[in-house]
Amino acid sequence: MPRARKHTTILAKRFEKPGDAEAAIRELQAAVQLQPDFPEAQNSLGSFCNVPVNVDDAIASFQRVLQQQPDNPEAHNNLGLARLQLGDADHAIPEFQAALRLRPQDAGYQTNLGIAYLQKPIRFGSRAISGGSREFAA
Repeated sequence: MPRARKHTTILAKRFEKPGDAEAAIRELQAAVQLQPDFPEAQNSLGSFCNVPVNVDDAIASFQRVLQQQPDNPEAHNNLGLARLQLGDADHAIPEFQAALRLRPQDAGYQTNLGIAYLQKPIRFGSRAISGGSREFAA
């Protein structure tokens, strides 16, 4: 088993314990450095980085996965979730749509797409209703 895959297996067990996210990120970063063409490690790294402080790192990890595996529905979904954390529903929606094209029956992907549409502003002529707070803007 290549070392990066071994790191990922060890991490899966480590993360059963709460509060180990920082250690997981370090270990996954080491795994990715050892084997950069390992999409599963990139996807896991992105998932652990997908908190407000590390959203940009998460996006970069998911994009690397999609460069290697453009038909990876989980990476598309995770990238969409990261985009939503940044308030970027316009870029999240195509990612959820891509995930659903690849796995149309996935209820989680369907839900995420619906949430993304709810976060988009609704336009009425020159006025918009913001999806998140429902505030009117001129």
